[in-house]
Amino acid sequence: MRQRDWWLLIFLAFQLIVPLTYYLRDNPYDERFAWRMFSAVRLYQCGVELQEGSAGSLRPVGLPRVVHQAWVNHLRRNRVEVALALLERRCAEEGVDEARITTRCQSASGEPLPDTRYYRRCASGATTIERGDP
Repeated sequence: MRQRDWWLLIFLAFQLIVPLTYYLRDNPYDERFAWRMFSAVRLYQCGVELQEGSAGSLRPVGLPRVVHQAWVNHLRRNRVEVALALLERRCAEEGVDEARITTRCQSASGEPLPDTRYYRRCASGATTIERGDP
């Protein structure tokens, strides 16, 4: 085989392997490098809610009031990095001891899916993610 053929073979292998990593990850909602044509996740309809406050007294916060719509769109897609960044940002606000993001989704047929919850205790910085798999 010529060197050019090896490069072509490596390129094609890369194009196959990268999408396969989606099926090995633990976040079924992150389809950035997946073969989306085989997935129904893109058809999920998700709503997202932010709550914050002090211990035992969380109050709802209107997301469009505190973040750009692009962030809200990413939260609806259950993007972990965006959710964690928002929780950290909200913890920097005065009077916020705890913050929680809840994402509720339903399948294309309308069947409810398990919620995903991101929770942060501001004082310790401890963050937990409770995810129900779709």
